[in-house]
Amino acid sequence: MKRLILHIGFGKTGSSYLQSCLASYAAELLEQSDIYYPDSPSNRAASAGQITSGNGVRLAKCLNPKNALNIDVTGFREEFAEFLKNVEHSAVIFSSEFLANFDPMIMEEFKRDVEEVGYELYLICYVRSVAGHAYSNYSQRVKRHRYTESFYHYLQNEYKVPFTGLLKRIAGCFEKESYTIRNYDLVRGDLWGDFLQLLPNVDEACYQPLGEGQEVINRSLTLFELDFMRVLNRHLDNARQSTQASDSLIYANKNLPVDYVLTQEEADLIQMKFEAVVYHINQFVERGHEVQIVSHEFEIGERPVHHMDEFQTCMVSVLGSLLRKMG
Repeated sequence: MKRLILHIGFGKTGSSYLQSCLASYAAELLEQSDIYYPDSPSNRAASAGQITSGNGVRLAKCLNPKNALNIDVTGFREEFAEFLKNVEHSAVIFSSEFLANFDPMIMEEFKRDVEEVGYELYLICYVRSVAGHAYSNYSQRVKRHRYTESFYHYLQNEYKVPFTGLLKRIAGCFEKESYTIRNYDLVRGDLWGDFLQLLPNVDEACYQPLGEGQEVINRSLTLFELDFMRVLNRHLDNARQSTQASDSLIYANKNLPVDYVLTQEEADLIQMKFEAVVYHINQFVERGHEVQIVSHEFEIGERPVHHMDEFQTCMVSVLGSLLRKMG
């Protein structure tokens, strides 16, 4: 039976990178492995290494009309079934972070639609350590949402592990053999190669990873950049200004290495709050891919505190004023 593969891309698990790879190698996947990654308005941007929502946005809206997407999907299920009928390939792939919000009842109906036209539905998603996900999410809040609080404050008051709800819904809708859930932390050095192993009839040796020798997509901020942006964000009016400033930092140094440091206090808090959650997540992941509370990339110790001198403080004020005037 032909296979419809949904890559459900959790935030901060390499989804933008995989979508860039899929868009960049779409022609090769089709020609060499008979795997079709349908075109979408975002594919060209993804091929260029930009952050996108993948080619599965309309499908995500269909699978949950309450998704926060301003898209008309009237008649989409019928249109999609007709599309699958006319596709003569062994596998079709759709990818989007928004697919994580699927409604279980609608998904059950969608599965039947897919099976009626000769496809089996297969899901792929990646999860990661609580510390790694929380830290990346925190960096994103500082970069894109004018956030000014400390990482400890974020952990204690705001962070919620996102994986458990989706994993329960997947297990409720699908048999074990119909999905794969893997640990991003274990394969992040060759995420594309790992993903290719999950596709039918693919020789991963034919596809070089985009990350090697190329620019990193949507990297986290360095410790200094985080401290800088937290100070600058206090001078800004909205998230767009914060995004402009952080993008300038990132695009000026796209491959700058990021140090992952947890204080002992932060590590203890994560252990106390999320130990039971991690145990629950590991009931669903592939054997050998169990996630940790704190992954190996983290160093436990003192995090350097960057204090600004008088000149730097003045420059931040000026930059904040310029960004506010730009809107």
